[in-house]
Amino acid sequence: MKALIILKLGGSAITYKRRNIPKVRPNVIRMAAEEIKRAKEEKDFNLIVVHGAGPYGHKFVTEYGIDNGLKTSEHFEGFVKTHNSMEELNRIVVDEFVKVGLLGFPVQPSVCIVQENKKIVSFDTSIIKSLLELNSGIIPIMYGDMVLDRELKASVVSGDAIIAYLAKELGAERVLFGTNVPGIHDKDPRTNKDAEIISNINEENVDDVLLKVSETKDVDVTGGMKGKLVEVLKTLQGVNVLIFNVTEKENLYNALAGKDVEGTEIKMV
Repeated sequence: MKALIILKLGGSAITYKRRNIPKVRPNVIRMAAEEIKRAKEEKDFNLIVVHGAGPYGHKFVTEYGIDNGLKTSEHFEGFVKTHNSMEELNRIVVDEFVKVGLLGFPVQPSVCIVQENKKIVSFDTSIIKSLLELNSGIIPIMYGDMVLDRELKASVVSGDAIIAYLAKELGAERVLFGTNVPGIHDKDPRTNKDAEIISNINEENVDDVLLKVSETKDVDVTGGMKGKLVEVLKTLQGVNVLIFNVTEKENLYNALAGKDVEGTEIKMV
């Protein structure tokens, strides 16, 4: 199989996450699609895209109180509404890819992933493997979703957890986290003008970095930037990881093409 790159299009980048309103930033999605197309025209590689939820998922999970499973009829309503909302967002993302000539192919997490107490215990990756082997131009597109849970009846599977599982299972060469900030900072850049980007994270500075990174103030049931960092450190040892600003023109193209991009590089052996 050709070299595999997994790309996360963060909910903070493709939606109005801070406003907590289910609304997309179509210009960001379209720009990302165009830069992916350009990179794939110049270089042959396999690509899997996983997009975040933003308000399309987090808003309903929070409003219905279903982060810890389903118990009431209202919980089941929230479960269905959350999933359907994520399907709506996924269709928007896929349509933008198709419009620029990419072969975006939606893969629904709820039909191939089962969790137990919020942890993935079963993930049928055969459809994704088959799609990539069929044609390297096909781009499987997944997303954070509500899935069945053996203990809680249903629970949230984050896009980051999906990425970690796929990277390990399919042997990803690189994982790119496209956010709305240029990497991990030593302080919250929205409230601290002197915040600086941590350009590299490795075994030598990881403990210090974890102490500095604070939880996001946005509504995010999957843990925000700190949750993302912890997930990467736990599950992506040996994989080259880049966290960067995907809303800045040329950044995604450069990242896919192997060129320098401002951001945070993570490599844990």
